[in-house]
Amino acid sequence: MQTAQAQKPVKEIVSERVSVLLSLAEKISDSNPERAKRYIAIMRALCKRHNYRLPKEMKLKFCKKCGAYWKAGKTARVRLNKRTKCAEYVCILCGAKRTLSYAKKA
Repeated sequence: MQTAQAQKPVKEIVSERVSVLLSLAEKISDSNPERAKRYIAIMRALCKRHNYRLPKEMKLKFCKKCGAYWKAGKTARVRLNKRTKCAEYVCILCGAKRTLSYAKKA
């Protein structure tokens, strides 16, 4: 079993690899969406293996159900609801929905 000092570099390596995989998925999502899905799958498996929690900004960039990288208008439809102050993301490929609040918290 690893100590806390030995685990810290592993977490740093995982966070670096996750950011690289996400940037690769972003770059290639227009030309080759299947490869972008594969990068997302590798990233999620890496996080699961090393018990790494993705930051919220990274979580919002792909579909939880099918693993597609979200680009507004191409792979995701974004709707803003003024009444509830929520943004609704709908994956065009699988139909999964995600609702996020954008209201300021007091």
